[in-house]
Amino acid sequence: MGRHYSFRVTDPQLIDQLEIFKRTGNLSKLINELLWNYFFGKVDLDTFSREMVEVRRLKEGMIELKNKIKEYFGKIEELEAKFQKLVKEEIDEKEKELISKLREEFKDILEDTNTFLKTAQTIGRNPKDLIASRLHKLALENQVSVEEVKKLLPEAVPEIENLLN
Repeated sequence: MGRHYSFRVTDPQLIDQLEIFKRTGNLSKLINELLWNYFFGKVDLDTFSREMVEVRRLKEGMIELKNKIKEYFGKIEELEAKFQKLVKEEIDEKEKELISKLREEFKDILEDTNTFLKTAQTIGRNPKDLIASRLHKLALENQVSVEEVKKLLPEAVPEIENLLN
C-alpha cells in the first residue's frame, strides 16, 4: 500500500541538490528511508547526516571522474586519428617516391622493349628474371620489401605486365 504526499521545498540549494539527485537516484526511496530512520531507526541523525554528505561528495567525485574519463577518451581518439593520418600521409609519400623510382628504373625498357628483349636473349636470361633483379635491387636501395615494390610495379609501369606474362 502506498500513499502520495506532496511538500514544498523553498531552499534554493536544497532544490538544486534534489534536482541533481533525481537524475541518477530514486528520490522516493531516499525520502522513505530518511523518514523511516527518523521515526523508527536507531540512527544518530548527526552521524547519518555526515555519512550522507560523504556519500554525496563521493558520488559527485565519481561523476566528475566519469566526465574526465570521457574527455580523456575523446582526446585519445583525436590523437589516434591524427597519428593514423600522419602515418598514412608518410606511407603515401614513400609510395609516390618509390613509384617515381620504379618508372626511372624501367624507363629504358619502356622506351625500347625490343632492345631489352634482344639483350635478355643474347645473355641467355629470361626477361622476367632481369625485371625481378631490378625489383630486388630497388627494394634493397630503398630499404623496403620486394613485395612492396612488386605491389607498386603495375601502378608505376603498367606496360611491364605484358613482359611478365
